[in-house]
Amino acid sequence: MNLPKTTVIISVYKNTDALRIVIQSLIDQTVLPDEIIISEDGNSEVMKNFVNSLNIKDIKFLHLTCQDLGWRKNVALNKAIINASNEYLIFIDGDVVPHH
Repeated sequence: MNLPKTTVIISVYKNTDALRIVIQSLIDQTVLPDEIIISEDGNSEVMKNFVNSLNIKDIKFLHLTCQDLGWRKNVALNKAIINASNEYLIFIDGDVVPHH
């Protein structure tokens, strides 16, 4: 099957517990995304360590941050769009679990 390549952009702010569940749900999908971008509105050391601990084959991971100057979700998302490798972008929040 020749499917288009996809990038999932996950908008997060410090909630690694929810993000763990979201990432697991993405891994459990019938068709895996080719790339996952963690778009952090801030620059949390806890989030950095969490993302660095991910060891999932066949999916490219990027963790993009921005300076924590208040609500800057759109700035973080624009940065993720610029850095996405694929034509199809799927946006979800870091506490939204995709259905299988």
